Amino acid sequence: MKIKTILIFGGILLSCNMWGQQLHNRDKALPCFEKTFSILAHVPKDTFGELTINEAQIQAAIDTMNVYFSPICMRFELCEINVIDNFQYAIPRNTNEWTQMKVKYQQNNRINVFFPLDIPWVPFDCGYSDLSGLEFPQRDGIMVKSPCIINRPKSFSHEMGHYFGLLDTHEEMLGGREAVDGSNCETAGDLICDTPADPYVPGDTLIGKYLSEEFLCRFIFTGRDRNSQYYVPDVGNMMTLYPDTCRCGFTQQQYLKMGEVYRGAEGSW
Repeated sequence: MKIKTILIFGGILLSCNMWGQQLHNRDKALPCFEKTFSILAHVPKDTFGELTINEAQIQAAIDTMNVYFSPICMRFELCEINVIDNFQYAIPRNTNEWTQMKVKYQQNNRINVFFPLDIPWVPFDCGYSDLSGLEFPQRDGIMVKSPCIINRPKSFSHEMGHYFGLLDTHEEMLGGREAVDGSNCETAGDLICDTPADPYVPGDTLIGKYLSEEFLCRFIFTGRDRNSQYYVPDVGNMMTLYPDTCRCGFTQQQYLKMGEVYRGAEGSW
């Protein structure tokens, strides 16, 4: 059975909804890496030659991200903004263009983050990250849609979670859907055992089916798993696709997984 943990981050939790409670407890031991990562922001111009995001907006999302990575003593700093004149990359049409962007603009010893206007082949999320990309910084990177950085700034933390090896809580591609009782948590779902099973299907109607219209972060889904048990996901987890205002942090095992990926990649940094 999965065990719920609680994350307390001082003032920032004032904005977290009471329904997102599956977060890290600061009293539990976690590794402290004392590591600062440099972020290189790549910002394509739009068809009018204008930038769709500015330094202050990127920095605000990084400041938020630093709060959520602080329990393992990791932080991020914006070291440079690279303006891309080719408006084609403001809306990369496919994974081939994503590869082209990285080949043309990627720099070593940086976390390379691209801020396009949209990513048509990622319709239900705010971005795309190469999974565990931290292990291959010379090759892998992150994309976050610039409107999301402005309106849903925790999306940056979500994508950074992928870059550090975390899957979405609703994941079912690898080992199928996770059972509510957590009996297959090591081989199914997001492969993390302190994140409850999440039944959300990307593209489904969110408000009214999964979440209450009156209380946005209240889970109301009445579907059951294969054992006829009701789902009780943590809508406050950073790796869900529930609204940004519900997200409150990572769990103990998610932090440990990110630390494990960093240890494996430490020689690259």
